[in-house]
Parts: sequence; C-alpha cells; structure tokens
Amino acid sequence: MARHIRSIFEDNGHEVHVLARPVNPKMPVKKRVDFEGPWNIPRLSTCSEWEPPASEYVAWARDTEIEVLFCDMNLQFKEIAAVRELGVRTIGRFVWERFSKGHVASALKAYDVIYSLTRAEQARYKEFGINSPYLRWGLPPELVAIEPQRPVDRIDFLFHGGLQGARKPIQTTVDAFKETTSDGIRLILKSQGIRDISERVEIADDPRILSIVEDLPTEQYLKLFANSHVCLCPARWEGLGVHLYEALALGMPVISNDIAPINEVVKHGVSGLLCRSNLLRTKPGNGLHIYEPDKDHLRECIEELSDPERLLELTESTRRYRDSRPWSNTKSDYLAVALGEKVGSPIGVR
Repeated sequence: MARHIRSIFEDNGHEVHVLARPVNPKMPVKKRVDFEGPWNIPRLSTCSEWEPPASEYVAWARDTEIEVLFCDMNLQFKEIAAVRELGVRTIGRFVWERFSKGHVASALKAYDVIYSLTRAEQARYKEFGINSPYLRWGLPPELVAIEPQRPVDRIDFLFHGGLQGARKPIQTTVDAFKETTSDGIRLILKSQGIRDISERVEIADDPRILSIVEDLPTEQYLKLFANSHVCLCPARWEGLGVHLYEALALGMPVISNDIAPINEVVKHGVSGLLCRSNLLRTKPGNGLHIYEPDKDHLRECIEELSDPERLLELTESTRRYRDSRPWSNTKSDYLAVALGEKVGSPIGVR
C-alpha cells in the first residue's frame, strides 16, 4: 500500500520522503528494512528501531521540511503528536483489530485525520465518535497491466497466508481442499513467515498441496500470484485485505467468506464466491467479531471453481468487474485528504 500511496503524490509532482521503521522484531521476517525493487528510491530514511523516540520523528520532519505526514498503523501517538505540533498535517489509519475505543483520545491528539478504506471501518470509527472520511482504494494500473501466464493442465488455488497467524483459518481451508476429489487442482500455501500462534497443518498426505514459506521479492511474488487461477483466502477477520484488490486487478476470482469488509470487495457470483461463516466469539476490548468459515460450504466453492468452464465464466466476469475500482478515484481521494479538502460523504458522528 505504501508504495502505491507514494506514487500518487510523486506522479502529481510532489516531493515524497519515506521514513521506514524496521520490521517489528516479533514478526517472522528476516529483512528488517527493504531497499530493493520498489523501495530502491531516493529520499528513503530509516529509523533506529521499530518504535523510535519522538526526537527522531521531529528531526526527520524538520530536515525534510514535510508539510503532510501519512501513517499506516502507527500507534506511537505521543511521537506523532510531536510532529503535528510542528505544523505538519498528520493523517493515518489503523487495522481495525488493533484499534480500540481506548486509543481514541490519544489518536485524535496525534492525527488531524483518521481515514477509512472500507465502509465497515468507517462505521466502526463512527461508533467511537470519530468522523472518518472514506477513501476509495482501487486497482493500481501496474497490477491491471500484468498478463497472467496460467497453466492449462491444472487449476491452481493460492492460499494467501501473509505473515501467517491466528487470522488465517489454514486448518479449515486445508481440510476443505482435501475433501475435494479432483486430481486436476493444486493448493499453494504461500506465507512470508509463520508466527508462533499459527496453526500447524500436516499436508504430506495430499500430493496436490504445495507449501511455500518465504518473503519473496515483489516481482517474483506477483508472478506466483498472477499465474494462479483462484485466490483462496478465507479469514477469521480482515482489516483491508490488499490481496483481495490484487486478485481483482489480476482478473482472478476469489474464494473467501461472507464477512465485512471482504464482501465489500468480492461480489458473490461476479468476482468470486463467498462461503458461510460461523461466529466463534467477540474479542473483549475492541469488539472484533471472529468467524470460522463453514468447511463444507468452502469445499463446495472450491469444487465449483475446479470446473474449468465455471472458472472461465467467473474469471471473465471478474475482469469486467475491475472497472468498479478505478485507480483515479484513489488518486483524487488521497490528494483531497492531503490538502484538507472534503472527501466523499462521511457517515457522521453520534
């Protein structure tokens, strides 16, 4: 997301500076800061640690003479507030499972604007008394331009594991796939790393399942993703789900479960299939609903897209559906919020 947001302002003639925080040491990723591929750029500075002191933020802001600061999932409220005190316009958003009502007062002192990228996120902020503008996240042209080279002798389902953790119902997904009978399909379990809290699943008894655990270079990852036929990505909860937009940009149907905000991006029967979910519990503190996809219905969805004719039909409709998420909307919304202009129609505050 950060590199696409960066490109919006660069393409509009603005000078963009990036302050990169090293990866949280708790995360199972070896590369602390990425300087390769899309991050081999000028005006890239790095912090000394994952949570640097306010003095580092302030010194960087003064040196670069920035006028607007965009943050994504930065809970260092006192440090961001110090930058805001310099007269810098501070703008941020949060992954909703990590943001609770207890954060609101400090967040409002730190940020001029707390924006939303989903309607579900916006509605949740409203419950907290935050008037959050909704920015329309779309499909970057560089992704839409990719021409997939998909195998014709099999159908590949790619399970998007990310930094595999409790959010990923990998056991249910693998069990649903194993119960299918087609020999012409393959499941690719792709993760950047595996957290300690992740489920451990035995896959050796099914030769149709391949596991890849590696933080691949951007180009290599996109090739693997684009050359798969279906993005199989059920979740117990979801923040934004960048992979949902990537799949749509690549004309790839998604199989996931019918929960917000997934069902804001995936239209059942048009750009993918949404299976039923069962509510497991509501997380204390932030009120997050945690679901488990219905294994039998998930299996039925996998079987439906194991049929080449049905897959072709849904792939073609997914490509047509891409027009619903133009990148031009994203550009205009980000430029407007940076300049303090009205963006869309906020749903209001209680």
